[in-house]
Amino acid sequence: MCVRRKPCRSITFDFKTQKCELNAKTKENTLTRYGESIVYSEFDWWPEDMDEHCFTRPCQDNEVCIPGIKLTKNGPAESCQYTCMLAGREVCPMPVGGVTAGRSVGDINIFECDHGFTGSDVAECLPNLQWNKTINRVCEVIYNHECSDVEICQPIDAICDNNKCVCNADKQYDVDRRMCLIPPCPNPPVIEGATITGVEGDTIRTYQCEPTFQPKHGISSNGTITCTSGTWSSTDFECFGIRLTQNNVSVSIPEMTVGYLEVFTDGEWTNVCRDDWTWKATVVACRQLGYNFGGSYHSDWYDIDNPNPTAGDNTYKFKDIVCTGDETSLEKCTHDRNSCNDHNKDIVLSCFNINVAAGQYVNISGGDNIFSGQVWVNIGTINQPLCKQGWKSETTEVACKTINPEWSADDKDSTTINSQEPFASEIDCDGTEPHLFFCRNQGWGYNDKSDCPSDSFITITCKLDG
Repeated sequence: MCVRRKPCRSITFDFKTQKCELNAKTKENTLTRYGESIVYSEFDWWPEDMDEHCFTRPCQDNEVCIPGIKLTKNGPAESCQYTCMLAGREVCPMPVGGVTAGRSVGDINIFECDHGFTGSDVAECLPNLQWNKTINRVCEVIYNHECSDVEICQPIDAICDNNKCVCNADKQYDVDRRMCLIPPCPNPPVIEGATITGVEGDTIRTYQCEPTFQPKHGISSNGTITCTSGTWSSTDFECFGIRLTQNNVSVSIPEMTVGYLEVFTDGEWTNVCRDDWTWKATVVACRQLGYNFGGSYHSDWYDIDNPNPTAGDNTYKFKDIVCTGDETSLEKCTHDRNSCNDHNKDIVLSCFNINVAAGQYVNISGGDNIFSGQVWVNIGTINQPLCKQGWKSETTEVACKTINPEWSADDKDSTTINSQEPFASEIDCDGTEPHLFFCRNQGWGYNDKSDCPSDSFITITCKLDG
């Protein structure tokens, strides 16, 4: 095959006449002929538009292809316009696959393999008009190639181990790029309740707990992980979280958000048992959920079991919880892990969306004076009485303080008849609650007539302190 570069330095081509001529002179000796229309083959490449005519030229070793003449060795040719002319000098034989830099004595031809392959070689045309070597022109993948030292492996940043080119332990072979590369960092492990800072490709990332979640108490990690050789460092970072789930809770009181309390710990959600639960624990839980005005807690919610419990075997991660009310997380309250008898002990919370202490949402009416009467709840569109079922003296004390902070109970509770539906029953206070709404009950809006017949509505008597 003829090539475009330096077919013979004794031939020039004139574009104007479309003729090639033998020239025993060099370019330097024919300056008078030099112009825009002359191509000197020993210095210039054939123009691109001649490729079609000069790419496949079957000339002899001592001949060169001349484009632009509509003659061939066998006569005219329409598709390949060339002629073969004596080169005027001796050259090395045309090697299989052609040459890259000519065949004159001293010319060096280079065979190059693509990156990631071995087999590149060079051959020189010697004064005896023979090549110093025959280039095999076979390229082989370097990875896993046999080796005696690291030299053959270096182009792909591999090592020679057990006579094979392989990647170092901290790298992996990338087939597309044909290189041993440090593997990219995968997506960090998912931690429930946490987001992670940074973007894909960062080697240092930090976990942060989502709202309503907090770093688990007692963990040693600050949440920062590092990727080395494509592997993330381990961490004991964990988020503790709580949530309210509806689970068929259909009560709609705009001033309250109601649901079964669940906590996330040790990688799973679990219900909370009511044992030892107090209004102070409710304050902590509601605050952690973003409700800063406290709330009510309910057991035997509407006299039913939790329809969709998380702990099917009645095993709870949180039980016997005791809080002071100042904790920033429910997890920081003392607690135990044990089992409850059944899921009617699952805690339900009603967290307040408003400051109930700032309004007159509890009042008495129908008594002999301002200090006595039937207890009513008046909140939003609700204006209903309360049932005496489960009511005790401590509840009266809290009710009196709720109506007027300067009042206390006079211990003269009684029942009255009312044809309306009760707003709640089984209201149970320990006497320390700041408001009647903070006391335990079976659920605001629960009005089962079998528990509270029409003659069982609470009437209380209060008095001024002192």
